[in-house]
Amino acid sequence: NGVPTMYQPLAFIILVSAIRAASEDLEKHKADSKRNGYEYQVLQNNNKLKCIRSGNLKVGNIIKINMNDMIPADCILLSSSHEKGHCFIDKSNLNGETKLEILNCFPHTKDAINKEELSSLKFQLKYEAPNKRFDSLRGNFLFNNNDKEQLVNGKYLLMRETILRNTDYIYALVIYTGNDTKIQ
Repeated sequence: NGVPTMYQPLAFIILVSAIRAASEDLEKHKADSKRNGYEYQVLQNNNKLKCIRSGNLKVGNIIKINMNDMIPADCILLSSSHEKGHCFIDKSNLNGETKLEILNCFPHTKDAINKEELSSLKFQLKYEAPNKRFDSLRGNFLFNNNDKEQLVNGKYLLMRETILRNTDYIYALVIYTGNDTKIQ
């Protein structure tokens, strides 16, 4: 009778797709809220550690990350509870590999194993703007107004979504947060 019959099935398909997309967005929102709600200890100017939600971390914060905690932002590894200054990182969330990777602390900060020693350090870090070069970093540390800058590269980079394993705790300097992280 000249009445098109494709509109009803098309409308049904669009409705189902819209419901599915809304459901996925809601689940992502819940997961983001949960992830941003984890608390981490941030070193304050008075040598005290203050609990701050991961969603409120800022570039320049020095955070303490305990064993089996997820790394909340891209960070530079400053010191570790291991006397040789290394830690074990599980990158299975990033690349699917279950083998733990060993990361070494930045050589000039690895001996600062407690919050008092870290607070006494004076340094400036210059590094590249956020980019899409995964697992790479270029920058320079300047310690105690020393004229000689120390090179910083990706081998000291702790990436967001990785997990600290087999190490009691580490201290790390936040360099990228939120949408600026490498994983984003």
